[in-house]
Amino acid sequence: MSYIPKQEKRTRERLEAKLDHELLRKLEQYCAYLDSDRDYIIAKALEIAFEKDKGFAEWLKTQPAIAPISLPGAQPEKDPGRKQTARGFELTPPREPQGR
Repeated sequence: MSYIPKQEKRTRERLEAKLDHELLRKLEQYCAYLDSDRDYIIAKALEIAFEKDKGFAEWLKTQPAIAPISLPGAQPEKDPGRKQTARGFELTPPREPQGR
């Protein structure tokens, strides 16, 4: 038995979004304030929004369960280099790690 539990491994997907200049500036300031990166701040902000929005929680209960979640415009595995756009987002495949 370990004293420290195994780290939870989550699959992360790349998502690019265009933000208003002022919103991006505030995001950068918030990142500096919390000494955290953009990914963390955006993920936490979305988690808070989803948790606090009771209307969304009720609506979500009426939706059929899906697994795994597929984002609009997601890349098919057979053509990972092709970019598609959907609703202002540009979805790109994850980059291969570079040698160190």
